[in-house]
Amino acid sequence: MKRRIVVTGLGAVTSIGETANSTWSALLNGCNGVKSISHLTQFNCIPNNASLYAAIIPGASALMKKYYVSPLIKSNTLYYALALAATEQALLDSKLPIESLTTDQQYRIGVMIGSSASDKPPAETALNELKDRNYNYLNKMILLQVLTNLGSSLVALKYGFKGYSGTPVVACAAGLVAIIDAARVIKEGLADIMIAGGAEESVSPFILQGFSSLKALSTKYSATPEKSSRPFDAHRDGLILGDGAGILMLEVLLL
Repeated sequence: MKRRIVVTGLGAVTSIGETANSTWSALLNGCNGVKSISHLTQFNCIPNNASLYAAIIPGASALMKKYYVSPLIKSNTLYYALALAATEQALLDSKLPIESLTTDQQYRIGVMIGSSASDKPPAETALNELKDRNYNYLNKMILLQVLTNLGSSLVALKYGFKGYSGTPVVACAAGLVAIIDAARVIKEGLADIMIAGGAEESVSPFILQGFSSLKALSTKYSATPEKSSRPFDAHRDGLILGDGAGILMLEVLLL
C-alpha cells in the first residue's frame, strides 16, 4: 500500500509574526523583521565594526514565560519556547485529538526538529561563570541544557509522543533536512505522524561575534537594516542572523 504524505498543520514564530498565518500575511505585505540590536545591553561587548542588526522575536520574554520549562531542566531559553510554541500551533491547526490518543497511537507519532547547534545562551552563561570562579565551579545541569535535541525532546515529553525522534544538526539546512527525514520515516512505515521543522535562537553575542570574525555577516546597512537581507542582489554583503521556528504536521494518507 502506497504511503502518501500530507501536511495537516502549520506553526511558526518569526520576527514578523507570532503565527504561521500572521507571518504569511506580513510577507505578502512586504514587512521586514530585520532591526537594529545596538540598543540591547547584551550586545555592548560586540565591536562597533561588527553587524548589529538581526531578525529578533518581538515579545521574546513573554514567550519564554509562557512556555516555561525550568522545573524539568533548570533552565529556560528562547530556543525551547520557539519549538514548543510553533509545535502547539501546528497541532491545533491539524486538530489532532491529543487527549484521546491511545498508547499504541502515541508510539506512532514522532518528532524531528532540527537546529544548527546546541542552545547558545546557557553555554555562554556557564562559561562566564566558570571563568569568574577560577574554573572551580560548573552548573551540574549544563550538559542537559545545551543538548541540541532538547527541542525535539521537550515536544515529545510535553505531548506524550513516543515514536521516532531525532534532531538534524546541519547548519542553516537543519529545518529542511528535518522535514525530509520525517517524511522518510513516514514513508518507510516507522511512524504515521511526524512533527517536523526547525527552531533556532541564533542572535547571541557568541554567535554574532563568531560570524563577524568569519566576515560572513552584512555590515553595510546599519542605517537601514531593513535593506540588508538581499539574496541574489549585486549589493549583498553578507547574511543576517535571526531567531524563529517553523513546524509542519506530517501525516500518512494511505492509498
